[in-house]
Amino acid sequence: MSTLDQYTEVKRYFSPKYRGMIVIAQEGVQLLHRLEDDDWKVLRRKKENVLIEEWLNNRKQEMANRPAWALDVQELPSMEQLEEWLSDGQCETPTGHEVEPDGHGPDGSPSWLLALGLI
Repeated sequence: MSTLDQYTEVKRYFSPKYRGMIVIAQEGVQLLHRLEDDDWKVLRRKKENVLIEEWLNNRKQEMANRPAWALDVQELPSMEQLEEWLSDGQCETPTGHEVEPDGHGPDGSPSWLLALGLI
């Protein structure tokens, strides 16, 4: 059973800072999943003296500062896909555009190889 299965997901997005997926859970927890991780890990927990509504509102305000493309990402690419992109000379962005491995799509989203810090 995955750590994620223990929580009720409110929002999922890609974090350029952590180079991984973030889940905000209704229980006052933020989870992180990166390529090198086997499972989701707790990134942050709500402090006991903070109301859940306030905590969730603060997370939503933080998301307002994220690039628009990062908010639409739902999962990381597979290792096989990343290896293929490395060898092909073409790579997808998180929003599905074909670009060079060190390129950006028309919406400003970086290639997955850039977003994940692999190049």
